[in-house]
Amino acid sequence: MPATEIAVTEPSGGQNWQKGTTQIISWTASVGFGYTIDHFSITLWNGGAQDSVITSHVGSSSRQYSWTLASNLGNDTDYRVQVKMHYHSGGGQWAIPYMNGR
Repeated sequence: MPATEIAVTEPSGGQNWQKGTTQIISWTASVGFGYTIDHFSITLWNGGAQDSVITSHVGSSSRQYSWTLASNLGNDTDYRVQVKMHYHSGGGQWAIPYMNGR
């Protein structure tokens, strides 16, 4: 496995985003020499369980995504955003998740 790094930078935790607003999810990511980032996927988690898929594909050169919060989200305060990096080499494909925020 290559040296990989991914970190969600926004949300950083503790934000109170309002339903129906558009927010920016951002992250940093890198993979080791000889590996290529294919794309990113983003999911919403609530209380330790996956709630929904925000998007299944963000291009490999992007490091942010504009997301409009659904108006039917619950009023819970334990939401988290997970960004998963999908990358490959000639020998296989892997995915590395990173979760942060609420």
